Amino acid sequence: MRSSRFVHPVGDAVDDAPGPARAIAAAGEAAGASLLALAGPVLAVYFASPDQAVGLWGAIQFGLGAWLLAHGVTLTVSIGVFSLAPLLATALVITTGTWAASRLCSWLPRDPGPRWAWAGGLRRDVALEGLAFIGCYLTLGILACALVRTDTMRASVAHGLVGFTAVGALSYLGGLLVEFRSDIGDVADRCRPLDWVPRWAFGGARAGLRSLAGLLTVSVVAVIVLVALRYSQITQLYHELSPGLAGGTVLTGLQLLYLPNAAVWTLSWISGPGFGIGADSTITLTRSTPGLLPLIPALGILPEPGELPLLARALPLLPMLGGVAMDRDLARRCHVGWRRHAHGLLVGSVVAATGAVLVGMISSGSLGGGQLSYVGVQPLLLGICVGAEISIGAVLSQLVRMVHQGPADTSTDAGHSPRPRPQDAPVPSAGLNHRPVRRLRPMSTATRHTPTTPAGRPHTPPAPTPEIPRPPDNYDR
Repeated sequence: MRSSRFVHPVGDAVDDAPGPARAIAAAGEAAGASLLALAGPVLAVYFASPDQAVGLWGAIQFGLGAWLLAHGVTLTVSIGVFSLAPLLATALVITTGTWAASRLCSWLPRDPGPRWAWAGGLRRDVALEGLAFIGCYLTLGILACALVRTDTMRASVAHGLVGFTAVGALSYLGGLLVEFRSDIGDVADRCRPLDWVPRWAFGGARAGLRSLAGLLTVSVVAVIVLVALRYSQITQLYHELSPGLAGGTVLTGLQLLYLPNAAVWTLSWISGPGFGIGADSTITLTRSTPGLLPLIPALGILPEPGELPLLARALPLLPMLGGVAMDRDLARRCHVGWRRHAHGLLVGSVVAATGAVLVGMISSGSLGGGQLSYVGVQPLLLGICVGAEISIGAVLSQLVRMVHQGPADTSTDAGHSPRPRPQDAPVPSAGLNHRPVRRLRPMSTATRHTPTTPAGRPHTPPAPTPEIPRPPDNYDR
């Protein structure tokens, strides 16, 4: 059920306002909170620096540029194009928007009110508030893109249209999920696409997403371990830069914003394709060719140029273990026959590969011109390798389970009820003739005789009793 809120959703000033007005206020709240979280440290460094190389307006534009970059907006500066979005900042923006949208949705009445039949029974109040929320968020983003247009920096309005629309829609959907929870189907009661999806397909897709999430978690842990192992190289780069306390804090924060990007690059390295920090840089399982790198302390975790140890060639076993986990997850949550189970594993592998392509696309981009014109992975190759390795692990796991348990242990068909076994047959209702009747075989002619009475007269048999219907063949006698 929907949770009760202990705070006012948007503010006392708009509590009695119409739904679209509250949605506009919530969108402004979401944009302001995320902008303050990303641009606030930049302004703090500006006011704390004794020698200010840029003016206040320049610092504000730099903070706006960081906020736009988190929404996937491309920035064109004097040294090149910046399109590599910090995924941790993107997650922060979506989380802030979801928080504001959930507070907005808490004011939705329990009574659904009018619905739009042509939109699958969508609630009209939900649709109007959602359009107002997304429209206001998009308007604020386009205004920010217009403000960041100087001789040294320009923001792409076309990318802003796509990025701010996507972030606003994801935030509002997240707010609906947080508020309605298990009752999310009541928002559009006639639109139930999952009813048409077989159980094995839905279970396979969910298992594939969990497998990909597990691999990304392992990649994050691997990045943290590499930072701990090469801590001396990273501190040496800090000493060479000498950014000071305020500058070092901002530099460390900027590097942490790219931690999810580094996790995706590590996943590409583990699965085989590798990644590159620049045009002439390739880091694979066999060889490291970093090339000319910028003076960024976090890049000290990269291996030294040359051949890598033979043990690194065994790292593709990790995605295969992800396939084993996907097979066990599907077998535990969805009891189907082995053919449907194999189909579910195929769906899960395709979903995991598609997710790897998407995260590879959003985690790669440009950090300027020249050597850093492209930083990241090859998304299509990453998806193919991840999907193939997960499939191999899942198929091997299923074969091992079939050898140990047998194919007959995976019981039912896809999404259908199993055929009732004899012990599952319905028992006739209790009544006068509820007990089964034993049928006697007729006597042969040789042994058959006509009964007589003691007086010698033939015995007249009584009227035959109506035959009781025979119970079903699968009735458990």
